[in-house]
Amino acid sequence: MGADDVLERDGHPVQPAGTQFMDGSWLMKLPGDDTGSTRMYGMHRRRLHAALLDAAGDAEVSTGMRVVHIDPGNAERQATIVVNTQGGEQRTTADLVIGADGVHSRLRSVLLPERKVVSSGYTSWRAIIPAVELITDKFAMSWGPHAEFGALPVGHGEVYWYGYAKCPPGTNFPDESVAVRERFADWHDAAQFLIAGTAPGCLMRHDVWVLDKALKSYARGRTVLIGDAAHPMLPTLGQGANSALEDGVTIGRLVPPRTRDIPAALRRVDQQRRPRTQGLVRQSAAMARIDAHLGPGWRQQVGNAMFRSMPAGLAQRSGGSFLNWQVPGRP
Repeated sequence: MGADDVLERDGHPVQPAGTQFMDGSWLMKLPGDDTGSTRMYGMHRRRLHAALLDAAGDAEVSTGMRVVHIDPGNAERQATIVVNTQGGEQRTTADLVIGADGVHSRLRSVLLPERKVVSSGYTSWRAIIPAVELITDKFAMSWGPHAEFGALPVGHGEVYWYGYAKCPPGTNFPDESVAVRERFADWHDAAQFLIAGTAPGCLMRHDVWVLDKALKSYARGRTVLIGDAAHPMLPTLGQGANSALEDGVTIGRLVPPRTRDIPAALRRVDQQRRPRTQGLVRQSAAMARIDAHLGPGWRQQVGNAMFRSMPAGLAQRSGGSFLNWQVPGRP
């Protein structure tokens, strides 16, 4: 099944609509048609994983392993990985190792122990619930003091919503449903409706983490880091998962089967991906400073006035500048 077929079956087309304030008033409304708009789809991550696993065919998949040590190898020597499993410690070799194990990447901590993750000072509630008529295929994020809220359809009659807000790391709430309801109590009706319609078992929350410093390289020997393992970013551009998918496609293009010099190919991957993804990290942080990370009072008023005065066409072109990624050609 091709990518277009997967999108048709499991995704939902979404059109950017603009930005609202927490009370539902428009800060910036994009044109109602799709002229010049970037093509977007919402998809449940579980269905995306299933589609990727299906595409892997007969590949062997093992889970429940924790990396203890890795020798990244070189052009002449395979990489060596030591992992802990339920059956004890195991050692194996590989032509290529891709570290896609998230922001708290064990692989990164072994390869680059000097790099640490630090708290952004924000947390994010998220849920997927049955679709409601209130949510259409027009996606508009909403901003308020130290917070952001958004929702979009993800196919199969479901809607994804998120509530991003300032919160000390490690905070524990006795009841997450009560906590998110109170945090967004004075927001617009759509936020209220979605939160109220979420069963406690469907609600999750994670603190948001970033790297203390950008990595100087994503590749070492026959090993490469991708996604949040390489370039965790704030969610204010919505590009975390998207950029990880781009990473995977790039590896597939630049490191095809039977590649003779894998370290050289991974250096090309690094040259392709590091400038773009670290640019997205910086753009996400810059966006946060002028929207979701703004505090109340005059800062919020100035930020709102700035966005209300910005031409919608300019904003649309600016958004397209980071959304319109092109698949690299094969070497």
